[in-house]
Amino acid sequence: MTPELATDMLRRALTVSIELSAPILGVALIVGLVVAVLQSATQIQEATVNFVPKLVAIGATVLLLSGFLMERLVSFTGEFLNEMATISRGTP
Repeated sequence: MTPELATDMLRRALTVSIELSAPILGVALIVGLVVAVLQSATQIQEATVNFVPKLVAIGATVLLLSGFLMERLVSFTGEFLNEMATISRGTP
């Protein structure tokens, strides 16, 4: 395995991890911002008020996007394993 091939595989793995985590983190960011604004407006400073809506939103996002997330992860895993098999046979 050449360093270039290893670097490319690592780059693709990081790209897939960003693709899979970005929607979930984006929803958490937006919900957190909305709840923080509402907490500031109402002066309710309770930690659970911020935690519960985020938890519900993240759970809903995972449920809604689970097909896409699993499809992308399975696709990447298949490509990765095929490439590893090709490397182990010694063909470029």
